[in-house]
Amino acid sequence: WRLDGLALAVAPLCCDLPSMANGKFKRAQRRKRWSQESVTIPAQMRLALDRHCQSATELVASARVSESLEQVQSTATVEAFGHSIRTLVGLGSTFDQIEHMKVVAGALVSAAKAIPATPSSPVQECVCHLMGDLVGIMYVPASRPLHKQILAAWAQLHPFREWLDTMTQLMLAALKGACADKTNPIDVVGPVVSLQTFRHNGPSKAAGAEVGALFDHCAAQLALTLCNAVVSTIKSSEDGTALVPVVVDACQEALSSTYYLIQNHPKSFVRRSRDAHMNGAACEHGEVEADTSDDSDAHQSGHDCDRQIQGEGRVEWLAPELHAIVGCLAATLDNSIQCLGRDA
Repeated sequence: WRLDGLALAVAPLCCDLPSMANGKFKRAQRRKRWSQESVTIPAQMRLALDRHCQSATELVASARVSESLEQVQSTATVEAFGHSIRTLVGLGSTFDQIEHMKVVAGALVSAAKAIPATPSSPVQECVCHLMGDLVGIMYVPASRPLHKQILAAWAQLHPFREWLDTMTQLMLAALKGACADKTNPIDVVGPVVSLQTFRHNGPSKAAGAEVGALFDHCAAQLALTLCNAVVSTIKSSEDGTALVPVVVDACQEALSSTYYLIQNHPKSFVRRSRDAHMNGAACEHGEVEADTSDDSDAHQSGHDCDRQIQGEGRVEWLAPELHAIVGCLAATLDNSIQCLGRDA
């Protein structure tokens, strides 16, 4: 009986040994990669960061000329913030960069505490530029290890409402900019997944609410971009391009994020008026131009009437992004079926 009981206790562990070994191998590979490599920003971003740091240094010099102790102290916090970001991108290890993000977050909070967000002045503009540089790091390839720390720094601005709103607007602009960039749309998956994770596992409910409000402004556009990224990746594979596991995982995350956005932000996928439905997002997405034509016969067709949602005494119209998303998913499914047929 004792041997049988021991066998029953050990059997589940033996069954999990392959997965445990695989997880241990992946962690070892990640540890090796993070210790030997770092997040490297493009040359254009580095030049912009150097220019903004130089502006902060000039502000400190001007404050010293004016002999105003308060101005010297406040501008010094901006210079320290810029220096911390420059040091971050210059480190040679991802582990060192993750650890240094604590310094960056502290410098950001110090600058927000010393400088009011309004009225606008060269000092405030310099802080905004440096915040934009910090947010831009999230959209650098292979920068996901730093996302959690950057979002945590953003959450630490909660006591300074004006600066929090400023950085939120910068994040929203970065998301929309990434959606508009057609060169490599799959790169937007990392920031979106990090924001979704931070929303539920962040330091506070207030931080999660900020992420939710951020998605409310761009959920439809993000979901459509993610679906288009999956479709373009599949098309590239049809041309003979080999898909590495990282890209396949990114496609899976893109589809999961699309479902998340539709499920948690349904109001972003409707339009309150017919004009907004026909003209709102169509200007931003070439993929949906066919569904948003101004032909009067098309307006009266049954296909267009199917887009109406009747409820609570009002008529809403499904956003054109949602129809394009359904088309992308249908194309993905059709391609998968064809691949299965070829394999069979």
